[in-house]
Amino acid sequence: MDPTRTLVLYYSRSGYTRRAAQDLARHLEGATAEFRTRRYGFPALGVLRALFDVVIKASPEPQAPLPDLRNAGLVVLAGPVWAGKPAAPLRRMLGLGSVLPADVGLLLTSGEPSEPKNTYAACEALLGRPFAATAFIGNKIDGTDEMGERLAAFAALLRQRSSDAAE
Repeated sequence: MDPTRTLVLYYSRSGYTRRAAQDLARHLEGATAEFRTRRYGFPALGVLRALFDVVIKASPEPQAPLPDLRNAGLVVLAGPVWAGKPAAPLRRMLGLGSVLPADVGLLLTSGEPSEPKNTYAACEALLGRPFAATAFIGNKIDGTDEMGERLAAFAALLRQRSSDAAE
């Protein structure tokens, strides 16, 4: 894939999503950009704010401007699942629907071992259209061969669907 046209835009509070996003970008031969916010920076208070924001469906502002996504061919949005729902910063990214390209992938991470199927549906509703492909990485497989294999398979599926859409 063209690295100048492939971007993995992610939010990571603890580092799990960051590692998965960077690994996925390598598989896609693309770039990464981090959605940063100061809102969840304090350890104990940050967790409480995060859970509160999920309940009230908040969408925090990014700390810095996000990259221009208009020329991207593929964007993968990556973020954690908090309390069974998309993390608040991920909600904000999903709200960018109108400036995102036709091909958008979704990568979710979570401390829970099972795939968050309801969260996929919530994310799709926020985006307002189906994803090109979705993937889930549980924190327990962080840094393992299984994580690498899942991300490689996800990247292959995204490449296939992206090229199918271009035809």
